[in-house]
Amino acid sequence: MEEVATVIGQRLRRAPAGKIITPKEFLSLGSRTAVDKTFSRLAACGKAIRVARGMYVAPQESEFGSYPPPAGKVVSSYGQITGERIVPSGARAANNLGLTTQVPMEELFLTTGKARTLMLGRRKVFLKHAPSWQTAMPNSKAGEAIRAISHMGPQRAASFAKAVRSKLTTSEWKQVSKMKSRVPPWMVNAINEAELAN
Repeated sequence: MEEVATVIGQRLRRAPAGKIITPKEFLSLGSRTAVDKTFSRLAACGKAIRVARGMYVAPQESEFGSYPPPAGKVVSSYGQITGERIVPSGARAANNLGLTTQVPMEELFLTTGKARTLMLGRRKVFLKHAPSWQTAMPNSKAGEAIRAISHMGPQRAASFAKAVRSKLTTSEWKQVSKMKSRVPPWMVNAINEAELAN
């Protein structure tokens, strides 16, 4: 049991920030019950954080104590494990593009998988199922533009799309325009109006 705890503890300490570690990675060291109990003990003493059932991350350390890793890194690791495409919410995309100064209080991400809640200590990280067009082009301004316009809804989409276009390069906006075959009609109208206004 001590050997199991030592190996798991070392793996947690060496893992990159937000990297999810699972009990099944250590079944060669002992029974599932023994491994699960080891993770539970490490979580109870603050050496691991239980993100979801069978998923743990190491806390980060500072001179003020330990704290959970950034939600984005944990969600990225979760996506690698599950094979889901996960992106920041439309509200976060709007903030990233400088279209609003309001920072979303809720940690919300859009996923191609099932909706679920991850825990980072006392913080909740929400994964909301979204259609594939909302999660398209991750890590790009064009993808953020689509999510930001979508977040505004049908009533405000047209005016917001014009503001979004002013934040993008010509090539980035071309990527947005190519999405017209995949987005809802009201999004198509908003994108068309932004193009006509320029």
